This record gives sequence, C-alpha cells and structure tokens, in this order.
Amino acid sequence: MTYGRTRTSGGVLVFSLIAGLVLGALAQSQEFVQRAGVAALYELRAAELARERTRDEQVRVFADQVIETHARANTELSSLASDHDWRVPAELDRVHQKLLSKLSALEGREFDREYARQQLRALRQAVSLFQQQARTGTNGDLKQWADENVSALEEHRARAADLALGEPSQPSLPPVPGVITTAERSVQG
Repeated sequence: MTYGRTRTSGGVLVFSLIAGLVLGALAQSQEFVQRAGVAALYELRAAELARERTRDEQVRVFADQVIETHARANTELSSLASDHDWRVPAELDRVHQKLLSKLSALEGREFDREYARQQLRALRQAVSLFQQQARTGTNGDLKQWADENVSALEEHRARAADLALGEPSQPSLPPVPGVITTAERSVQG
C-alpha cells in the first residue's frame, strides 16, 4: 500500500515540476513581451512627437528611422505574441508616460536635447533587454526575434548619443555589442 502512494506522490511531484517549468518559461516570455512592447511604444510615440516638434533635420531623420524600425518591429512582435497568446501592451506604463509628458512640455533646442537624452537612456535599456533575451530567453522564436533586432537598436543608440552631444551623425562602423561609445559615455546620466 505504501508503495502505491509513493509512486503516485512521485508522479504528482514530477507533474508539478514540469508544470512549474512551463509556467516559468511562459512568464519569462510574457515579461519580455511586456517590457519590449512598452519600450517600443514609448520610443515610437516620442519619435512621432519629435518629428512634429523639431526644427533640426538630424533629429527629424533620426525620428523617421525610429518610426520605421519600430513600426516594423511592433508588427513582428504582435504577430509572435498572437501565435503564443502573449499580451502586447497597448498603453505606456506610468514611467514612460511621465517621460513623454516631460518631453511634450518642451520646445526648440531644449526639446531636441531632452529627446536625444531620453532616447539614449531608453535605447541603452532596450539593447540590454534584447541582448539578455537573445542569450537566455526560454522561447526560441522570441530569442531569434530579439537577436535579429539588437543591431538596429545598437545603431539607434549610437545615433542618439551623437544627437545628445550635438554632433553630426556620420556613417560609421557598426556599433560593437555591449560597448559604450565615447559619445554615450560623455552623455551618461
């Protein structure tokens, strides 16, 4: 009799462990989708605002590139999310809404400087988030998507650093993953 109970208890334990692993993997993927979705939505809305407000051609070109890249990436993320029953955020969280509100209150050169600073900070975080997902994510499709998008985020990060310093954007060597450029280092904060 004891043998039967032990065997049943062992089966329940194995089932519980497997269920826990599956739920953990689903939660990790949903967390990434949530964070990546909010970041992309914020960068997209800030870029749309920049395109309307700026008088600086370099800022406008950068904003157009962000809009184009993020519109494509958001479509891809929504498709992935739909395939896996993950929820993509439709609204900004409180932190990103405050950043957008701060930006909305500025004009002229002040707006351009703050936009570049905010984008630099946001893109640093996004690069880190996407690199981590590409290395340690639990869903193969999501890992691949994150990996495919890291280089565009790194390019945007380098451009934002140039804008934050007021330097003209120049075609340059592609950014090295995980390396903070001189321009980024001098704008940190």
